Amino acid sequence: IVKNNGVSRFSARLNLDQELNEYVSFGLTATYTQNRYDNVPLGDGQNEYSGVLTGAIESNPTIPIYDAEGNYYIDPKRPFVANPVSLLEIQDNTVKDRLMGSAFVSVKPLKELEVKLQLGADRSFQKRSSYLPKTTLQGANKNGRADISQSTNTTYLMELTAQYAKSFGDHNVKVIGGYSFQKFKNDGFSAGNSDFLVDGFGYNSLGSGNYKKPSVGSWASINSIASLFARANYSYLGRYLLEATLRADAASNFAPENRWGYFPSVSAGWMISEENFMKGASKWLSMLKLRASYGQTGNSNVGYRIYDYYEVGKNSIIGGAESTGVYASDLGNKSITWETTTEFNLGVDFGIFNNRFKLAAEYFKRKITDLLRTDKPLPFYNEINKIAGNIGATQSQGVEITLNTVNIVTKDFEWDTTLTLSHYNDRWLKRDPNWKPRAYEKEDDPIRAWWEYEAIGILQPGEKAPEAQKDLVPGMMKLKDQDGNGVLGDEDKVYMGNGDPKIIYGLNNSFRYKNFDLNIYFYGEAGRKRGASYYEGWTRMDNGINVSTYALKAFNSNNLSATDPTYVRGGNGWGDYYVKSIYYVRCGSITLGYKVPISQKIVNNLRVYVDVNNPFVITNWTGLDPETDNGTYAYPNVTSYNFGVSISF
Repeated sequence: IVKNNGVSRFSARLNLDQELNEYVSFGLTATYTQNRYDNVPLGDGQNEYSGVLTGAIESNPTIPIYDAEGNYYIDPKRPFVANPVSLLEIQDNTVKDRLMGSAFVSVKPLKELEVKLQLGADRSFQKRSSYLPKTTLQGANKNGRADISQSTNTTYLMELTAQYAKSFGDHNVKVIGGYSFQKFKNDGFSAGNSDFLVDGFGYNSLGSGNYKKPSVGSWASINSIASLFARANYSYLGRYLLEATLRADAASNFAPENRWGYFPSVSAGWMISEENFMKGASKWLSMLKLRASYGQTGNSNVGYRIYDYYEVGKNSIIGGAESTGVYASDLGNKSITWETTTEFNLGVDFGIFNNRFKLAAEYFKRKITDLLRTDKPLPFYNEINKIAGNIGATQSQGVEITLNTVNIVTKDFEWDTTLTLSHYNDRWLKRDPNWKPRAYEKEDDPIRAWWEYEAIGILQPGEKAPEAQKDLVPGMMKLKDQDGNGVLGDEDKVYMGNGDPKIIYGLNNSFRYKNFDLNIYFYGEAGRKRGASYYEGWTRMDNGINVSTYALKAFNSNNLSATDPTYVRGGNGWGDYYVKSIYYVRCGSITLGYKVPISQKIVNNLRVYVDVNNPFVITNWTGLDPETDNGTYAYPNVTSYNFGVSISF
């Protein structure tokens, strides 16, 4: 899709498990990966800071790539727009090395008791080097710019558990308790320079830049989480199942008095199909299980914000010389504490005809309280206008359904299907006490709700402009004045939707014919409300952006019967004219494999396969990609083709 935009990866993994005797066993796991990225600029930046996609969209397609001297051509009418082809000369490379290792020792002093100690470490190193050559618009403005940054992230884990399992006739009990500790360390530095004599050194000679104040920075952080936990499982006759869990978690980024959070949970299951009164249905009923759960989990991911945070900057001139300044950018909040998610689930599992037809249906209701936010607004008279804190609550509910069917089973041919359906609804439960609602907002609105004016058609030639839009000219969109007061305001906006899909679905089909296997997977969503795509929206000739061919449908002096608004800037926008319910069905992958018939004296198994990812999508969205179009210049899903061989000895 974009040249020079690639990644290469190498990985290796080692597993070792050893039983020393009937009482002691140990194991080791180690994984190493290296990823190398060519970071062609894609991004949402504008003008000289644009990426390749943005530059291609904004550039005049009728101008040449190069001028008469062989330099990249810059449109004199839009000198702020980057030449997109020149951006391919930017050097931007990232190398990520990651080493993960863990070891455990398990001791069984009794048949029913197992004590296990596990130690682990995860260390990753990343280095990114970039150079903006003078042949690019941004690089020319800085006479060449080089930057290098690198960081190291290390996680340590220690976990000690004891598990006891025992059967007493028809009763089965399993109890596990333990302690875990994780420490997270991060550090890094960056350096940069500009004003280079030549581009030849790239980012390999920062010192050759002539900028008076080269940039340099460094950072470091450390935090840890400790947990005490216990879980008990009980079953009777394999029909009645009960589990209870209690966690006590402590996070170092909270003040000592708010450091600990306590999160219980309980779940129960009933195998109805195992009851005596269900014996008459055993010929066709394979399984019927009812289950329910209630529990809490915690989130401490807000950073270290209990103290004031200071940054270097806002320098001052003192005695004719510039002095480095330090200023507070965030206020500390020692009362900040755990965000808590409370969830209730109710589900049923159903299977008939030896589980050739299986259905799992689940209803959930979730509440998140003490929401962690870093941008709680403060009154205007404060030096700093934001602070981290626990603010408000949200609630969600939804259903998830999974259907598995074994459609055909013969000696040579098999076919099974999996269908998944889900629906959810996220709403506000409690707002920030300082929240001031707009005229159209309510306390319990959907989280991603949005409102627009109601479009009622374009103004026709000779038609009088509405009282609320006196400056409207023919071709511009008329918007409904809901309260009839002659003014368009917040009270005139109507609810469009919540930005979430009504339904999310997936469909997987697996086939086997003799030694061949075929898998086809679809997924998608429907019912998500969206406004204008880039194709519909780019009809106005301003801001240096090219116009889409959709403008040919717009109202103009040669197209007075058009129903689409004019491309002339003005009026109060389009309202909900382009808003519609979006759906898409994407073919996620198609995989065809063949098990080669070969003697097991040579190999145990030999399979060759080919697959294609994202071959096509069916949608009513007119933009680039219905799944990734969260921004104007979104990068689309990639279609890829793969060939593989799997061998086991």
